[in-house]
Amino acid sequence: MLQQQAHSVSNDAMPTFDERQVADALKAAMRQLASGVAVISTNQGGTWHGMTATSVISLSMDPPSVLVCINRTATIHAPLMDAGAFCVNLLSSRQEEVCAVFSSKSRRQERFADGIWKIGPMQLPYHPLAEANIFCTVDEVHEYGTHSVVLARVRHVTEGMSEKRSPMIYLDGRFILP
Repeated sequence: MLQQQAHSVSNDAMPTFDERQVADALKAAMRQLASGVAVISTNQGGTWHGMTATSVISLSMDPPSVLVCINRTATIHAPLMDAGAFCVNLLSSRQEEVCAVFSSKSRRQERFADGIWKIGPMQLPYHPLAEANIFCTVDEVHEYGTHSVVLARVRHVTEGMSEKRSPMIYLDGRFILP
């Protein structure tokens, strides 16, 4: 029988690291991890909010759930927390402009102005041309550093209309084709 032993390390034994240097190195390292791109959208009292995100992962299938990380200074943070629900719109490789609009603070007024967005379950805005739309309710929120780690229950999923899948993939500061 394989025995597992827990090892704890005293903070006294940890060497001192330059936090800024480590953060810069981590940022450079994480640029090498390819990631799908999503727009997180929510509806707070009839006003739609959204942001581009790469920090979205499936968490569990029992219960169906996702994990999303949101900077607490992002303009969507308070509305999403208040609404308690959001949609993860998984972008296709053909949606670079959607990504650009939702990534830009100066283009905030353009975010839902293209006329393509629809209202889905729980009155959440969703983009019907996305690869998939995942409608969620917030289950738990954990604060860590500058972000809120949101654990959310998936309530409904729609798949994109295209038969050929082509998700948007972000790697090393640029989009790549699958």
